[in-house]
Amino acid sequence: MNIDEIKKELKPREGLMSETLEKAAAEKPGRSYLKYAAIVSACAALFIGAVVLVLTRKGQPERDAASDTSPKPTLAPKATLAPKSTPETEVSSDGELVEGANIFMFIDEASDIFEGVCETKSLNNERMTTDMEFTVTNVIRGGLKKGDKVPVRTNFGDEIEAGGQYLVLSEPMGSVFEGKELFYYSGAIFGRSVMTQLQKDLEDIRSMEYDELVALVSEYAEESVYTGEGAGRGFWCASEDIGEILDFSDCAVKVRVKEIKLNAVSDRTSYLCTVIESYKGEARGNIHVVSFKNSLKTGEEYVLLLTHSGGELYAVSSPHSVLDPASAEAEPVLNAGKTA
Repeated sequence: MNIDEIKKELKPREGLMSETLEKAAAEKPGRSYLKYAAIVSACAALFIGAVVLVLTRKGQPERDAASDTSPKPTLAPKATLAPKSTPETEVSSDGELVEGANIFMFIDEASDIFEGVCETKSLNNERMTTDMEFTVTNVIRGGLKKGDKVPVRTNFGDEIEAGGQYLVLSEPMGSVFEGKELFYYSGAIFGRSVMTQLQKDLEDIRSMEYDELVALVSEYAEESVYTGEGAGRGFWCASEDIGEILDFSDCAVKVRVKEIKLNAVSDRTSYLCTVIESYKGEARGNIHVVSFKNSLKTGEEYVLLLTHSGGELYAVSSPHSVLDPASAEAEPVLNAGKTA
């Protein structure tokens, strides 16, 4: 499957969200070793964007896996290095690498692993990330093909040089707020000519040549399955057809806006809303909704088409997810609720 076919997979149709996540999750999730935590709160994490899977080293957000107790795959690679046992303390107080961190933890967390040449890079100062374009030269895991041009985002792009060759461990994501249907977020990139900081920080690979590292990652990835849980986060519907957006969405509700919860990022606002009627999905009571910047008014009622981000947190599922209950655009949603 090439990059264009992957984008087609993201177009709205029945069951798309679950299918995409099933593909990304492979068989079943194992223990998530690397931590990620919301910045300020769960709502704030969504404010920062789809990028929530990040390096657990100094200066980066952490991944929280405290509630995940399922076992890690016991398969040991044939390579000279073997995965270390689960560390008792996963993250130090200052955000350094987890105790006992090793390359296998990062492989387990990556649904898409490839080698590629960095063609372009640009800094996103607001989100403190770097956006790049890579040409894929070798696919180790996932659905990309050699020659694909793929967007890649990371939190430590200062280390990356245009024209350099890198090993990229990543997961596909999207952002309705930025209008990005698909990009590959990476918390682990390793360079051929210039070592990235992670190559220096990981004790088990810091003495390896680049080709040795690629061979090790390839062998372990071939004999193991993806065990992460984040691939597919932030996917949204690019259609303007309300029926297609409704099919794509996890839920459709009429709400009354109670208050603004967070309004710290230029392209989105988080609201506390009360569900008045539900036309699709399980949203009930008070929910947190992340919508476009200042798109809702306190005390007003709206019909919303949403994706579920976990718990009481929801996000708009398309650029056309906020509807006036009295408008013609809202009729297909209201009618769907009558026949449900």
